[in-house]
Amino acid sequence: QVIGINSSKIAATEYEGIGFAVPSNTAIATANSLIKVGYVEGRAKIGINYVSLTKYSNANAILNALEKLGYEDAEGTMVISEISSESDLKNKDVQQYDMIVAINGETMTSTDILTSVLADSKPGDTVKLTIARVENNSIDTFEID
Repeated sequence: QVIGINSSKIAATEYEGIGFAVPSNTAIATANSLIKVGYVEGRAKIGINYVSLTKYSNANAILNALEKLGYEDAEGTMVISEISSESDLKNKDVQQYDMIVAINGETMTSTDILTSVLADSKPGDTVKLTIARVENNSIDTFEID
């Protein structure tokens, strides 16, 4: 009989475990939803696939440019690799390779910033994304809801 599922992360600099348990009914509901529809129902989502900016060879140059625009320590910036056809972003001026640099005014110092905001949101809630786009060797930013 399963009562919970343990998960742990090891902090790379401290080598100490940080763990939590997910109740079994939450794990079962999550698994069933993933099997049934391919995502967890009842949770907010933006509808993108992304790659962390830090995976790109020019990441340092972009991070320096973002810092000059006021986005310090934006290592959590997400480069959009695909926008789902169901995403509200399909109707916005957002393109593949645009970057999410802030959500609700908070700089993406980690990708956890966006996932945390989404975890506290419900489907249908509105968030404000700050998008950066590189064109003609310069970076421009704009906001979308």
